[in-house]
Amino acid sequence: MKLNQLLVCVLLVVSGCDIQGMKNEYANKYEYSLLEACYSRYKDVKNDEPYMVLKNALQTDKTVLAFPIRGKATGYVMMLAQAEGIPKDKGLSPKEDFVVTQKAFAEIKATTPLSQEIVQFIEAHIVDQKE
Repeated sequence: MKLNQLLVCVLLVVSGCDIQGMKNEYANKYEYSLLEACYSRYKDVKNDEPYMVLKNALQTDKTVLAFPIRGKATGYVMMLAQAEGIPKDKGLSPKEDFVVTQKAFAEIKATTPLSQEIVQFIEAHIVDQKE
């Protein structure tokens, strides 16, 4: 069995297969599937919460953040707090603008580990609004 595994690895290297690229592709498929499933659950939900943090989203080890879609009464934009695959600022519904207040972002940062890329992505959407 070990000889077969070694042979497969040698063939992949010799054939020029990009193992790192394959890992990224797998991570992206997994992460976008998770975001799609979360989006599907919350797309018709009244978005009266300033944000949601879904720790262990759908029984995974991932944390999903949700922000209300701007100008709509229902639905949330979903994004991963820390993505493994590239891009690191992975979100679902990128065409939709969303609302983040200073207070909501401060609360999230205080309780949830975030990648630097997602911090920058969220900061670009902060509105100057008092809650």
